Amino acid sequence: MKQGDKKEQLLQELRMREQELEFTLTKQRELESRINALSNDQADARGENRRLQNVNQQLQDQLEQSREELQHASSQLQQLQNNIKQQQKGKEREVLKVSRNMQKERESLMRQLDLLRDMNKRLRDDKDAHQTQKMVSQKYPFMSSSPYPPCRQLMENPNEDPEDSDSSLTDSSPKRLSIAEVTEDETTYQSDKTMGISCDPQRVFKVVFLGNSAVGKSSFIHHYCSGHFPNALASTVGMDFQVRSVTVDSTPVALQLWDTAGQERFHSVTQQYFRRADGIIAMYDVTHEASFTAVRHWLDQVQEKMAEGACLMLLGNKTDLATADRREVTRAQGRRLAEQYQAEFYECSAKSGQQVEEAMIHLTRMADAEDKTNTCGTVCLKYLLFIFNLLFWLAGGIVMAVGIWTLVDKSDYISLLSSSTYSAAAYILIGAGAIVVLTGILGCCATIREQRSLLMVFFVLLLLIFLLEITAGILAYVYYQELNAELRADLKERMVQNYQQPGQEHITRAIDKLQQDLKCCGSNSSADWKEGAWIHTNARRRLVPDSCCKTPTVGCGARDHPSNIYKVEGKPIDFAGVDDSTSRWVQEFSVKPYANPAKLESIDGARYQALLIPDCPGALNDLAHSGSLARILSHFISQQKPVCAVGQGVAALCCATEEQKWIFSGYSMTGPSVFELVRSAEFANLPLIVEDFIKDSGGSYTASIEDAVHIVLDRHLVTGQNVQSTTAAVNNLILLCNSS
Repeated sequence: MKQGDKKEQLLQELRMREQELEFTLTKQRELESRINALSNDQADARGENRRLQNVNQQLQDQLEQSREELQHASSQLQQLQNNIKQQQKGKEREVLKVSRNMQKERESLMRQLDLLRDMNKRLRDDKDAHQTQKMVSQKYPFMSSSPYPPCRQLMENPNEDPEDSDSSLTDSSPKRLSIAEVTEDETTYQSDKTMGISCDPQRVFKVVFLGNSAVGKSSFIHHYCSGHFPNALASTVGMDFQVRSVTVDSTPVALQLWDTAGQERFHSVTQQYFRRADGIIAMYDVTHEASFTAVRHWLDQVQEKMAEGACLMLLGNKTDLATADRREVTRAQGRRLAEQYQAEFYECSAKSGQQVEEAMIHLTRMADAEDKTNTCGTVCLKYLLFIFNLLFWLAGGIVMAVGIWTLVDKSDYISLLSSSTYSAAAYILIGAGAIVVLTGILGCCATIREQRSLLMVFFVLLLLIFLLEITAGILAYVYYQELNAELRADLKERMVQNYQQPGQEHITRAIDKLQQDLKCCGSNSSADWKEGAWIHTNARRRLVPDSCCKTPTVGCGARDHPSNIYKVEGKPIDFAGVDDSTSRWVQEFSVKPYANPAKLESIDGARYQALLIPDCPGALNDLAHSGSLARILSHFISQQKPVCAVGQGVAALCCATEEQKWIFSGYSMTGPSVFELVRSAEFANLPLIVEDFIKDSGGSYTASIEDAVHIVLDRHLVTGQNVQSTTAAVNNLILLCNSS
C-alpha cells in the first residue's frame, strides 16, 4: 500500500514536472518568436535608417543645388539691375543732351529774334534821325557840312543785362547792323573794352545817366571821357556807354558810363539798366524848368527799382547858359529836391567842364565806400550791432517794467518808508528803462539806415549810460551800509510807531500784508513789537499783531510762541571788541546771507551735503521737538549724508522719529553726561535727559569724565560729549565729507 501511494505520488510529481517542462518549452518558444520578431524589427529599422539616410543625402544634395541656383539667380538679378541702371543713366544723358540742344536752339532763335527786333527798331530810329536831319538841313543849310560825325548809338535787348551784352556798337560812324555783322561788332567791342581798361582796375562801377532828351547827358559823358566838348551830337537812340579809368585813393577804378535815351518810348528799356547800377545820375537842364519837373518822375522810378546800396546824384547841367534872365531852376530848388530823395547835388557845365570832374570823383568815392561797406565782415558787424541794440532795447523794457511793477504792485510797501528816496528809485528805474529803450531804438535805426550822425548820437548816449551805471555802482557800494542801516531803523520806527494809529490805516494794511507775504514778524524779530505804541494800548493785550500768526485769526497775537507766530530768526550778530581795524569787516559780514540765519522750515535738505548741530541750550527746548528738523534728519539718514551733533545739540536728534520709532535706534553715540548736567542750575527743569532718551530708544550711549574730549563715530553720525569736543567732532565731519 505504501509502495502504491509512493508510486502514485511519484507519477503525480512526474506529471507536474512534465507540465512545468511543457510550460517552460512554451515560454522558450514564445521568447524565440519574440527574439525573431525583434530581429526582424531590427532589420527593418536598419533598412528604414538606411533609407532615411539616403533620403537625407538626397535632400542635402537638392538643398545645395537650390542654393547654387539661388546664388546664380541673385547674380543674374544684380546684373540685370546694373544693366537697367546703366540704361537709365544712358537715357538720362540722352534726354539731357537733347534738352541742352533744344535749349541752345531756343536761345539761338531768341537771339536771332531779338536781333531782328533790334534791327527793326534801329531802322525806325534811323528813319526818324534822317527825317530830323533833313528838316534841320532844310531849315539851317549851313549845318549840313558839319565836320563832326554823329555819335555812336546802340539799341540793346532790354531783357539782357547791359554788362553782359555782346552787341555794343563801338564804331563812331553811323551804320546799320545786320545779323551777319554781329560777330564783327562783338570783336570791335571787345577790343575797345580792352583798350579802355588797360590799367587792370580793381573795381568796375556801372553809372547810369537818366533824364529828358537834350539835357546834356551825352555831352557830359563825352567831355568827361575825352576832355573836350562835342559841338555836334545826335540824340541817343536806345543805349550807349563809354568807359573811363580813374584812380581814387590809390585804387584804380573803371567807370562804365551808360548813356540812356530820354525819349518816352525808351523809358521801359532804360529801367532795365539802373536796377543793377552802382551809381545813378539824374540830370536836368537849369535853363529848362520842364526837364526839372520831369526829373521827379525819373527819381521816383529809381527809388522803386534801384539796387540796394546804389549811389544817387542829382545833377543840374548847362550852368554856362544860366544867366539871370535864362535860369529857370535855382540852386536852392535843386538842393531841396536832392534832400527829398536823399541824393547828392551838383551843378555843372558839360561845355565848360565846370564841376564835371568833381561830381564824378565824388560819385566814385561814394560807390567805392559803399562797396567796402558791403564786405562780409562789415555785414556781420552790422547784424551783430543790430542784435546788440535789440537786446539792449529788451533790457530797457525789463528795467522799466520792474519800476512800473514796483509802483503798482508794491506801492503799499513803499508807504512804509518815510523817506521819498525809495519811491524815487522806482521812478528812476522807469526813466532809466525808457532812456535805454529809446537808445536801443535809435541804435537799431542807425544800424539799418547806416547814418553816421545817428550812430554818433547812439554811441554818445551809450557812453553816458555806461558812465552813469559805473557812478551808480560806486555810490551803491560806498553808501550801501548807511542805506541798509537807515532802512532797518526807518522800517522799525514806522512799524512800532504808526501801526493801528488813527489816520495811519494804509500803513497798518501795508504792515499786515508785508508780514503775511514774507512770513515774518517785525523788522528784526518779534521783539520789535514790545516797543510798539499799539501793543501798550490795545485792549486785548496782544503781544504781536495778528498778521504775525501762521494762521491769522482774531486775537491770535496774544501768544508769541514759535509754534504760533512767524519768528524772524537770525537777530543780527553782536560783535564784541570792534575797533576801527575790524569795523569794515563787521559791516561786510552783516550783509552776507549767513549773517541772518534762515528759517528752519524753509531749509531743503537736498541742497546741503552735511549737517552740524553745535552745543546750544535751545536744542533741549525747541529742536528736540521740531518737525522741520526731523524732516531734514530723515533726508540725511536716508541719503547717508554726514551728521554731527555736539554737547546739548545731541538733544536735537531726539526729534527724528518715523512711525513711533527713533531713526537713530541701534546707533552708538555720546552726549552730555548726567554729571555734567547736574552742575547746571536748570537741571531740575530740563525737559529731557539725553543719556536716558538714547538708552530708552534703543541706542548705545557712552561717556567720558566731565569736560573731557570724547566723540563717537558710528557710520555717518558723529557725536561729541560736550563743547570741549567740538573741534575733534568737526574735524571728523570734514573727513566724512571729503571721503564722500
